[in-house]
Amino acid sequence: MTNQEFETLVNKLEKQASANPKLYRFKVIMLTGLGFGYVALFLSLFLFLMAISIGMIADGNFTFGNLKVLLLTGTLSFFIIKALIVKMDMPDGYYLQQEEAPKLYEMIDTLRLKINTPQIDEIVLNSEFNASVAQISAYGMFGKKRNVLVIGIPLLTTLSQQQFTAILAHELAHISNSDTALGAKIYRLRMSWGRLLHSLEENEQFGTFIFKKFFQWFYPRFDAYTFAMARQEEYDADRSAAIVTSPQAMGEALAATSVAAPYYYRDFYSELFEECARTNSVPQPYSNFTEKLQSLNHQKAAEYFNEQLAEESYMTDTHPCLKDRLSALGVEANLPEKQAESALDYFFAYPGRIVSDFNKMWVDHNEDTWKEEIENFNDSKQRFEELSKKQVTTLDELLEKAYLTVEFNSLEAAIPLYEEIAEKHH
Repeated sequence: MTNQEFETLVNKLEKQASANPKLYRFKVIMLTGLGFGYVALFLSLFLFLMAISIGMIADGNFTFGNLKVLLLTGTLSFFIIKALIVKMDMPDGYYLQQEEAPKLYEMIDTLRLKINTPQIDEIVLNSEFNASVAQISAYGMFGKKRNVLVIGIPLLTTLSQQQFTAILAHELAHISNSDTALGAKIYRLRMSWGRLLHSLEENEQFGTFIFKKFFQWFYPRFDAYTFAMARQEEYDADRSAAIVTSPQAMGEALAATSVAAPYYYRDFYSELFEECARTNSVPQPYSNFTEKLQSLNHQKAAEYFNEQLAEESYMTDTHPCLKDRLSALGVEANLPEKQAESALDYFFAYPGRIVSDFNKMWVDHNEDTWKEEIENFNDSKQRFEELSKKQVTTLDELLEKAYLTVEFNSLEAAIPLYEEIAEKHH
């Protein structure tokens, strides 16, 4: 299936999922059953033939034919079982204790009762601008599952208490005891069957064609069906969050992250390194991010916001685009106001200590490299300024200028350079 065919199929399936969610989920379950049935049928056959071969060899009827059947069925069974048992590790990060954020645990318990969500076993803090929830078991689809909520410190310092509560409700809705629990199972199946297809494509032994042809047909369609369902579940989770908080709170949370997230990933660290190089100071990224975000001028914030509003939903991310999510919530697309108190300040007993610990962990982790990174940053910026002031013609300089333009300006600003490279040095 080509990318264009996949996109066309997903667009068609999204309409079906939106028009009749229950019927669509039934179709996904039936398609899942088809995949399981096919795998189970041949795995059972292979194991049966392997048992017969072992029995015959054990009875003294050793032949090269029996040995060949044993090796073939054993190898194929190994590939299948290995692909289905996907080991899932617990996420890296700071494992939060209840006494460190009693209000957060209290709010999660309140939301759990409203959304009918199972117990959260662990809350993990990390450095990403994100929040997510996962059901993790030691052996993928098998074994007892642990519900893990992962929260990024930058997100906590950006959102207000009401906005972050809406994000919490959205994430908890993904593992509620309603139909959304199917999404977690589907996610693990996509991982397992993706691995199985990859293993089969790499393995050229006789017999793999039995699965290869089927999964080359089945997996892209399963991926498209589950992609459309996963995107629909994002809308469902937004709706659940809006019900238990308010549409306005969920909309404001989406708007606030649409400004702060691109700033954090795209421009913040460049500004931080530049400032630390100028003042000869040690980076304190999590403290500095809060300060810099609060001082972000209205024009720059509007640029980030409008850029996110202009984006369309695309096929590499199950999350709908900002304008589609706001439209589904029925709220206007307004630039968010700056918050006086962050969710970190409200929910945590000692927010300053958490931020300080993360600053220290960042410095410790980057102790051997951050000074070198700052020096490299300054050298690159100086080189970018040099190249910006002159007309370059050689391929090497054009490539360098384009790369540095992306780093210090934007991809859009570099497009004319890449077009020039394509024209002159195709």
